[in-house]
Amino acid sequence: MGTATDHAQLLNTWLKSTHIGGPQVMLTAPAPSTDVDIQRFLEREGFVGDALNRARTILEAAGLTRPGKRRISQTKLDRARDVLRTQLIRVCHRKSCRDVEDPRERVFVPTASCELCGGSPNRRAGDLARQAMLAAGYHRLLVQTGVELAGVESDMEWFALVGPLERLGHG
Repeated sequence: MGTATDHAQLLNTWLKSTHIGGPQVMLTAPAPSTDVDIQRFLEREGFVGDALNRARTILEAAGLTRPGKRRISQTKLDRARDVLRTQLIRVCHRKSCRDVEDPRERVFVPTASCELCGGSPNRRAGDLARQAMLAAGYHRLLVQTGVELAGVESDMEWFALVGPLERLGHG
């Protein structure tokens, strides 16, 4: 005994035994909360330390939570992600990530949570190469099979790094 369900069952039993006509009353235990701890939510999104505090302030300014509140409704999480994504850019210590031109406010996060490199200098280098190629008018990339690329294990990894350029035959 001791749970909310046990108490509800005891009360229902008592109500049934003392019932003298009229509508039947049935009590149920409250539904389990689907709210999420705000700090854990922000940490899972990659915000820690000062970045977490700044993200929390932005959620409060957007009316998604208030100071002192510890939990947020699960129904608000997508909107919270959108608000954070439009107002903050999560960057790591790497110069190529720190110095990116972006109108959003920068918050510094661990390398694995960086929006730009995701912890991989190859990913960031590939993205920069893709941007430079597209800006120069190049829309195709040919990677010769069997040629070793510094820090890239395979041609397919390079293709994944440079993104949606037109890929010529592989072989």
